[in-house]
Amino acid sequence: MSGFSLHGSYLRDASLQRVASVTLFLSAFLLLGVQPMLGRMVMPFFGGSPMGWLIVLILLQITLACAYGYSAWLTRHTSPTTQLYVHFSLIIAAILSLPLALVLPTDSSLLWFFISYGLSIGLLLFVNAANAPLLQHWFSGTPHPRARDPYFLYVASNVGSLSALILYVLVIEPHLTLAQQSQWWSFAFVVLASMVALFGIWTTRLRTLHHTTHSLALSPTARSPLIWRQRLTWALLAFVPSSLLHATTLHITSTLTSAPLLWVVPLLIYFLTFTLSFARKPPLSHRFIHLSHGFAIVLYGLFLILFATPPDILFSLTLVLVVMFTSALICHAKLTAKRPPPEHLGSFYLWFAIGIALGGLFNALLAPLLFDSLIEYPLMLILACLLRSNVARPPQPPRNRRRLMDGILPLALLAGISLAVYVTETYPAWVSGVTALVSAYTLWLALLAVPAVFFLSVILACRPMRFALSAVVLLVVPSTLHTSDQTLLQWRNLFGIYRVTASPTGDIHSLYRGVALQDKSQVPPSNKNNKATPVAYFHRSSPLGEVMTALRKRGRPLRVAMVGAGIGSVACYQTFGDEFTLMTLDKETLAVAQQPRYFDYLSTCGSNATLVIGDLAVLAQQANQHYDLIIINTLDFTSVPLHLLTLEALSLYQRKLKGDGVMLFHLSHPLLDLSLPLASTAHAQGLTFRHKRHHPSSPQARRLIVPSHYAVLATSESSLPSLFSDSSWLASAPPYLRPWQDDYVNILAPLLLPYISKHAPSYRSAVMTQFAP
Repeated sequence: MSGFSLHGSYLRDASLQRVASVTLFLSAFLLLGVQPMLGRMVMPFFGGSPMGWLIVLILLQITLACAYGYSAWLTRHTSPTTQLYVHFSLIIAAILSLPLALVLPTDSSLLWFFISYGLSIGLLLFVNAANAPLLQHWFSGTPHPRARDPYFLYVASNVGSLSALILYVLVIEPHLTLAQQSQWWSFAFVVLASMVALFGIWTTRLRTLHHTTHSLALSPTARSPLIWRQRLTWALLAFVPSSLLHATTLHITSTLTSAPLLWVVPLLIYFLTFTLSFARKPPLSHRFIHLSHGFAIVLYGLFLILFATPPDILFSLTLVLVVMFTSALICHAKLTAKRPPPEHLGSFYLWFAIGIALGGLFNALLAPLLFDSLIEYPLMLILACLLRSNVARPPQPPRNRRRLMDGILPLALLAGISLAVYVTETYPAWVSGVTALVSAYTLWLALLAVPAVFFLSVILACRPMRFALSAVVLLVVPSTLHTSDQTLLQWRNLFGIYRVTASPTGDIHSLYRGVALQDKSQVPPSNKNNKATPVAYFHRSSPLGEVMTALRKRGRPLRVAMVGAGIGSVACYQTFGDEFTLMTLDKETLAVAQQPRYFDYLSTCGSNATLVIGDLAVLAQQANQHYDLIIINTLDFTSVPLHLLTLEALSLYQRKLKGDGVMLFHLSHPLLDLSLPLASTAHAQGLTFRHKRHHPSSPQARRLIVPSHYAVLATSESSLPSLFSDSSWLASAPPYLRPWQDDYVNILAPLLLPYISKHAPSYRSAVMTQFAP
């Protein structure tokens, strides 16, 4: 009989752990899976601005902190039965607000948006976020063998978060509309509510049946007191990886490549470090984590010193992600090591969530105001180095000697780098000889370099202060070595980090957002009467120039609207009697474009052009305005402006066009072929579609002309007969993709199909059928 009892106890414990894990998995899956869904929902309200994604993320982090605060108060001041009643009452109230739908206000103020967010979905996300700490607390009061250390259940939450991100990108978004996503999310939330109720009732009965003493932990006298240093340490260890997540994503998109969906990779790594840190038996040892972190930081610092620009994007991206992984793992592993007993579980998660929220707020709100560059990225890497544990093994030198070496070794590193730079600049012939030697013996030097870098990292990384000071040398000094004196202006806002640069000869000014070239202009000649000439993507030999030439054949003044005005180079196509309306969301860039010392398009050509802050919302509000040409410049937006390429957007453009008016889309992108979804959307709308890629004809022309990709849409070929009969303007052949709508967008198709067409053309048709209507 006793054997049966033991066996029954084992089955009960195993089942309880499974139910807890599955419930936490589903809760985290729904909580993180709603983030990209809400980002899509708010896109029309924010006009496609990245501010929408940013505010949704901040609101989610604030909701998480509030939910953890509610959980901490509830578990500290009420009994488990009361906790179950209160929490399930909130869940019932949240269910009554289903299906999940974010009601956007008609008023454009942020205050009304926050109110609408709170009233429509705030309670749903709040109770969902509170599940993790509450369920772990309830589990800690059961007679389960692992009840006294319930933090391992957090692994299930992180696996749920990882799964939500991967499945949303690969499965959910490509195959479900927003309405369908909302319906499935609402159904899953009801299932989750049932599982939470089941788990709460089960754990409450187990407490009663087995007379556990866990209730003693609820009394203030049974608690070991928390000190503020512990709380602030938890918050700091959560703050640094959260800030580093945002900074790494911006660093990658600003300095390496602006590939879409790339934000998913740092986020996956972020949650992976949680999973590894909170595992009951962490797969990576403390010493291995610290050694790999030291090696990654030193290698990355030396890489920055050696190369002003990344020689290989894939290697650079991998190195950046490894640095983020090891840095976040350092903080999260230390955070896990400092977790308190279960009676303080609520407080631990509260301060943990506060640190996460502060990290996001710092990068999203403070950093753009305080810095004109991405200084928070090396700053967070240095802070992660400072938060390391001491990994030096005894015997160690006396304390005074260790502190002295903490200062001497970073100074020696700085002196060595300075000497190398001096030799490089003073004796270029030596540098050429060394370069030739490296080219001849690359493999052998690499085999020697790896152990040398590892040995250097062991010496520097054995003490946190020493390594942090060394990281300052390795991560900050390269920015001074490779600073170009041709940078005329740099600023930063919510749309990114911008630079105005001058060519070595000083005759061309360029505007960059991160690594992406936005536009160029020629420095004006001494003759002030000369007008500027469009260059880069908007040169008169580009497809834009061809469309403007075809429109001029009508023999009447043109009325043109451009969404995404950039620096206003299109204004130079304006002639007497024309009406040009240039729209942009970026006030700072527009202000720079109006300063002739940087760009002279608006000063010499745009005196009669109307400049407007806005995009589709402004176009929709114009009652009696109809245009010969509407230009959509997708390159002017930080991310791909999905809302500008949908059926609903094309319907708006048609209503704003004259009978023979046309739409022109600037689709230039290094990785995406946006003509694919646009062609299918035009086909569904019954529009004629043509697209063309343009490349400069000579090496001399490449100084001014940039390869470009345009698509033109019209109600019929008779709108521009000379252009639509031109064989260089291509039609998109079927099978068509599923048309984009405000309710449905699939970014995978234009991302994957160009790569497949180039490297595996035989599979292109098979892949396209996966995205067909």
